[in-house]
Amino acid sequence: MAEDAGHQKPSIEVVAGTAVPLSIHDEAIIEVGRRLFVESVDVMRDFAKQMITISSGAIPVYVALLGLADLRHRNSTTLVLASLPAVAFLVAGLCFVIALLPRKEFFSVQILDQMQETRRNLLRKRYRWILAGLGIFGTSIISSIIVILTLMSTRRS
Repeated sequence: MAEDAGHQKPSIEVVAGTAVPLSIHDEAIIEVGRRLFVESVDVMRDFAKQMITISSGAIPVYVALLGLADLRHRNSTTLVLASLPAVAFLVAGLCFVIALLPRKEFFSVQILDQMQETRRNLLRKRYRWILAGLGIFGTSIISSIIVILTLMSTRRS
């Protein structure tokens, strides 16, 4: 029994009106939480900005690949269908732009619950638009590959 008493963690008794200093580990955990809380808005914003660039850059790449697939002498239905992935890249980019639009919300900086709810709503709306953009972008990539491969396999000599 005497040996076990030396290996037990010291218990901390919380008494109203007293403060216990935080350990270095606790301070580090709190700092990580602060960074996650503050940077989550920035990470979403930066991601949406990157995806706008990628989505808009995918359009000329796709058009160049269409040029390699030789669209001459194709019927108008084929041309319309071949243009759909480029339109989808544009729509994906618009979703990312909408995710970045400023939101008009009024809140008081003195009411913490109101500030937290406003932040939560902003993140939720951005996340939904980013997910929509990613879904459309992914679909655009897959359909682009299918269109290019189909056009190249049916290319006339």
